[in-house]
This record gives sequence, C-alpha cells and structure tokens, in this order.
Amino acid sequence: AMQQLSKCKEDLRLAHQTNQDWESKHSTALKMLLELRDEHEAALQSQQSAQLKYHQELQDLEGKHRSVQLRLSDDHHQELRGAVMQARQEVRQQMEALHAEALRLAKEESERTWQKERAQLELEA
Repeated sequence: AMQQLSKCKEDLRLAHQTNQDWESKHSTALKMLLELRDEHEAALQSQQSAQLKYHQELQDLEGKHRSVQLRLSDDHHQELRGAVMQARQEVRQQMEALHAEALRLAKEESERTWQKERAQLELEA
C-alpha cells in the first residue's frame, strides 16, 4: 500500500508538472497570439493611413491636373486672341497700303487724263 501511495504521489507530481508545463506553453502561446493581434492591428492601421494618404495625394494631383488644363486652355485662348489681333493688324496695314496704292494710281490716271485733255485743248486752240 505504501508503494502504491508512493507511486500515486509520483504520478500526481508528474501530472502536476505536466499541467504546469502545459499552462506555461498555453500562456506563451496566448502572449504570442496577443502580440500577433497587436501587430495585425498596427499593420491594418498603417495600411488605412497609407490608403488615406494615397487618396489625398490622388485628389491633389487631380486638382492640379484640372488647374493645369484650365491654365493651358486660358493660355491657348490668349495665344489665339493675340494671333487674331496680329492678323487683324496685318490685314489693316495691307488694306491701308492697297488704299494708298489705289489713290496713287487714281492720281496718276487723273494726271494723265488732265494732260491729255490739256494737250487736246492746246491742239484745238
């Protein structure tokens, strides 16, 4: 009976030791699991922050793109307006030159006509 009691005590001690080992392993596994959860949450928060920053940068770039398009459109409009004004000025100058040439030719023609009439009058006289 003493031998059985001794064996039972040893078995109980071994069972208690095994239980403590399992409790220690369980506690370590639980700590690791909690650490992994914390790392996962931190990674998720970092990802969300990066996505938010990406979307903000994308919106900024889209705004800049629209601004550049409007500026280019306005610049193009100003450029076209300048070209039209320059073309109008050139046409005005050409018209003035043609008008001056027409006046000069009319004056010459008038002078020739006057000289012919004068010569005619002198012949008749």
